[in-house]
Amino acid sequence: MVTGLTRRGVLAAAGFAVLAAAGCSSATAEGQAGRSGSLEKTSLQVGALKSVTAAGLYIAQQRGFFKAHGLDVTIVTTSGSGPAMADLLNGRLDVNFGNYATFVEAQAKGVAKFKILDEGNDATKGQQGLLVMPRSPVKSLSGLRGKTIGVNALQNQAQVMLSSMLASRRVPVSAVKLVAVPFPDMGTALAAGRVDAVWIADPFLTEAKLRHGAVSIADSNQGATRDLPISGYVATAAWAVKYPNTVAAFVRALNQGQALANTSRPAIEQVMTKYTGVSAEVASRVTAGSFPSGVSKSQVQRISDLMHACGMLSRPYDVSPMIG
Repeated sequence: MVTGLTRRGVLAAAGFAVLAAAGCSSATAEGQAGRSGSLEKTSLQVGALKSVTAAGLYIAQQRGFFKAHGLDVTIVTTSGSGPAMADLLNGRLDVNFGNYATFVEAQAKGVAKFKILDEGNDATKGQQGLLVMPRSPVKSLSGLRGKTIGVNALQNQAQVMLSSMLASRRVPVSAVKLVAVPFPDMGTALAAGRVDAVWIADPFLTEAKLRHGAVSIADSNQGATRDLPISGYVATAAWAVKYPNTVAAFVRALNQGQALANTSRPAIEQVMTKYTGVSAEVASRVTAGSFPSGVSKSQVQRISDLMHACGMLSRPYDVSPMIG
């Protein structure tokens, strides 16, 4: 586990290592690829949302880090962690990148057992929040009572974060109507008046502002949700036990991508246009957040605690079985 200043120090060191590795000899890459003989599985299907929070994954794919570690990774676009969870359980996906809440809820309720292989992204100011149209009468969180809010999925981390934000202004989530709207459609739904507000994340947040003139009324990076871990890389516990060397190779390659995402803005912008389909202008303006290496139990536990606070979990749940 890496946390606090130690964690940031590791990230910085890893970033220098990745930059140095960019100029390494082909012999080094061949040596890494040669480890594939010890891998239990080399072809992986990895689910991911088209989000800036997955930049570490996209960079690892684009720069050949997975191949250098003997892995043939196919990135499968997902619509959310709910459908992805079913694909993990059915073996259609090996690993999924997505929000933690869906998997924590399933594990806490005994539906399935998962392992978090690596953290994906921690939030920062400007990365996620609530948008309305400029002429909306809603000017603050308090003004959302009785309003319809678009979230990318119900019963997931968006709902957890939104519930916490509303609670900070003494607005119960029961006082608003939540409707599921896919992230790519949120700007259009907001502009057309189908929802009064949207809880949205980059790159879609930036796109909604540029294309539709949407404006922010609240940033998610505040109070209990400040610097919250947004997403991570999850597999079933059985899969992780069956393929331990594959897991280790995947994490090593991914962490190279994470380190580069932390140190190179151009690398992020390149993969945004290639893998998410946003314009170069949107890519240049998105807020990326931070890209950890390793899994912090205390950080993931914050998600579980917030889920209990907002009623998604009936009792507290210790996430330790999902880690390590």
